[in-house]
Amino acid sequence: MPTYEEHILVLEDSDLSEETVEAACQAISFAAYLRNFYVVTGVLNEEAPIDCRVLEGLVEAFHGELAAAAIILSEDSFKGVPELLRGAEDTMEDPENACPDYVRKGFGRLASRIEKAREERVLAFKALKESE
Repeated sequence: MPTYEEHILVLEDSDLSEETVEAACQAISFAAYLRNFYVVTGVLNEEAPIDCRVLEGLVEAFHGELAAAAIILSEDSFKGVPELLRGAEDTMEDPENACPDYVRKGFGRLASRIEKAREERVLAFKALKESE
């Protein structure tokens, strides 16, 4: 099976417009990035075939797991979690505690997602009460 780089070379040597080639190359590069992410994190092995349907399923599963975590952590017994996550994000800015930037920023994004899930849960509960 051709590599991502081989696909890009074929596109660059084609008669397609520059815009079309650029868009296709960006899509291929993004798929390569996603695949590498899942290989590095141990979800896919290096020998797994390149399959965008698999990548799409993995992204969907990842978002589902994150949404499930946010819903659980939006419960009242976890009220301090968003503040804790934002504190962790701030702590990770210190080079001594450094981690990849996408992880550091992820603390803040998860805190926001938990707060949004909490707001949605409260609104849904109010709507349910009002309909009774």
